[in-house]
Amino acid sequence: MYKKLNNLIIKYFLFIFFISFVVVGYFIFKDYSIYIDDPFHRTAGYFWLIYILDTFSLNFEILQNLKSQIKDMEYYYDLVDGRLLYYGAIFDTFIAFFNNNFDYLNLGNPFHVKHFANYIIFIISGYFFYNVILDRFKNKNLALLSSFIYFTSPRIFAESFYNSKDILFMSLTVMVIYYMIKLFQNFSFKNILLLSLLLAIAIQVRILGIYLLVLFLSFLFFSYLEKDFKISDNLFKLVLFLIICPFLTVLFWPFLWSDPILNFIQIFITFSKYHWAGEVLYLGSYVSGQSLPWHYIPMWVLITTPPLFLILFLHGFFKVLHKLGANILNLESTNKFWNSQEEKKDFFFLFFLITPIFMIILLNSTLYGGWRHLYFIYPGLVYFMIFSAEIIFKMFKNKIYKTFVFTIFMVALITNIVNLIKLHPYQNIYFNFLVEKRANELFEIDYWGLGNAESLRQIIFDADKNKLKKVQVRTASFTPLNYTKLIMSESENERLILTGTKHLNQDYIFTNRVYERNPKFLKKYKIPDNYKKIFVLRRGNVVINEIYKKN
Repeated sequence: MYKKLNNLIIKYFLFIFFISFVVVGYFIFKDYSIYIDDPFHRTAGYFWLIYILDTFSLNFEILQNLKSQIKDMEYYYDLVDGRLLYYGAIFDTFIAFFNNNFDYLNLGNPFHVKHFANYIIFIISGYFFYNVILDRFKNKNLALLSSFIYFTSPRIFAESFYNSKDILFMSLTVMVIYYMIKLFQNFSFKNILLLSLLLAIAIQVRILGIYLLVLFLSFLFFSYLEKDFKISDNLFKLVLFLIICPFLTVLFWPFLWSDPILNFIQIFITFSKYHWAGEVLYLGSYVSGQSLPWHYIPMWVLITTPPLFLILFLHGFFKVLHKLGANILNLESTNKFWNSQEEKKDFFFLFFLITPIFMIILLNSTLYGGWRHLYFIYPGLVYFMIFSAEIIFKMFKNKIYKTFVFTIFMVALITNIVNLIKLHPYQNIYFNFLVEKRANELFEIDYWGLGNAESLRQIIFDADKNKLKKVQVRTASFTPLNYTKLIMSESENERLILTGTKHLNQDYIFTNRVYERNPKFLKKYKIPDNYKKIFVLRRGNVVINEIYKKN
């Protein structure tokens, strides 16, 4: 009776825990502004929705309405001319469909609708991650701790609202891993179908999803060598998986419909050799995105992860790495790559985490915007934090020591929450104490342009004080302010005349200090002496952007 009651309490507590994050998200999702890729994703969603309706001759009235809307959208002609077709758009297409059929829900601006949907998927993935940790450590407290860390890392939390490439892919990755682990334990038709479905969606969100497929098949092979998996007993199911997954990938990716094999090869080549000619500010110097040093990703993880959790990760990571090394050295005598199913899961996460980093370093892949391209490995970081936490809790059997350790963890979690509140809605600019005071001189800050709308509204506020009906604004950085107008009201947009980077003696100059080259060699970004700084948008010691006014 007591056990049933206890389980019921835990069940309701978990429900309240996850729902509370949904409720918080509902009240704040409109605080997050448009980001630089939002306009493209909106247009791509409309483009592929029109393509699907056109292909199957569905609902002529809706089709004509969509065609009339898309012509005025950004990137429309790039898509019509065959450029930018390689990006998967299942999420964008769904949002376009939702915005055109369920607007009575009154969720607001179409971009806000997309942001909230992105966040909900993130929260759902947190529940999957809770179960991954529970399955491995058999401890509900550790599983709950993992979800708390997963949700409250400042940068991840902020980007969960608007980053519909990297965070969406990370969320899907967690769900994919959940079913991979389920298949390791039970190679059933149900698990095969669900994994195929989620993996197909993940692959079209980011082509890196193929890596997850390769990792899974590699561990199936290792499982066969370890006699954990019998191919002869599961051959039909395995072949079925290798048929269903590609089929669903093509089904969810309209670009592949005309020629699945050739078009997929084109996609793979395009993204494997992705060319971006810009430079990024890294450790105080401007470096080409195509020739960044090997430590670029490790450095970004180091400076944007809360300190205690970083220590926990390193401790857990090297513990598992040491165990893997010991097993390899003893392979001749033991003939076992792993000694338990728990070790198998640990090694799976180890390879999941380190392989992409090594591949990026070896291939010298083009990178920019921090470590967002590798956000999908973030669950691996949290996994090893929990691995370390379990060791620490087991070390201290004395209640006083356990209470002390628990208090440290609570302080770290509370610090995360404080940072979420203090930085809101710009948690995406979080840096830990190692570099926070020098962040502006060492790294790019608001490359997404999330602070642009607030500063444009500040310009309108200042113009009101000076009784100016309309004002001209020049941009002194590499940021498309015109995109920001898409998230602002019509009355606000009527007040602003955005003139790009040309020097035309404008009323105001905006800069967020993001440049595609060293600004010392770009006259277009120079701010004349007859302009005075009137506003600085900052959080803590980090400056997000600035406004200058003509004297």
